[in-house]
Amino acid sequence: MTTMLFTNMITTTAPIDRVRSLLADLSQLALWNRSISEVQLTDQGAELSRTETAINQQESIQIQTAGQQIIYLGQGPRLSYQLIFKLTADHGEQLTLIREEFMVLQSTLPRPLLALVKPTAKKAFYHNLTNLVRLAE
Repeated sequence: MTTMLFTNMITTTAPIDRVRSLLADLSQLALWNRSISEVQLTDQGAELSRTETAINQQESIQIQTAGQQIIYLGQGPRLSYQLIFKLTADHGEQLTLIREEFMVLQSTLPRPLLALVKPTAKKAFYHNLTNLVRLAE
């Protein structure tokens, strides 16, 4: 079951290379995703822990990069997901567009519950993007 849950977009004046570098460095994740309390780097990616209430209090995350695309593959006890960041440089405007796509790969949650958490999750992930932009700038 692969389900697109939501998409967020934001622009920044930070150079695309700076944004890509922050997204690709899992050791920096807790600096812009404040719900993450601990990041333990592993050979495969990282183990994440959260102190705030979340669908996955703990999860493993792997990262893939291809050009201007960074993909997080998250695996937790209740939800497995793919979070895709697509970066586009607008040289004329001196901006970087960050497009974030969250896809559910597998879930133990019933579909109606996923539909209920969608607006809250979208808002929380957008807040994380604003934190990323502040850090990048």
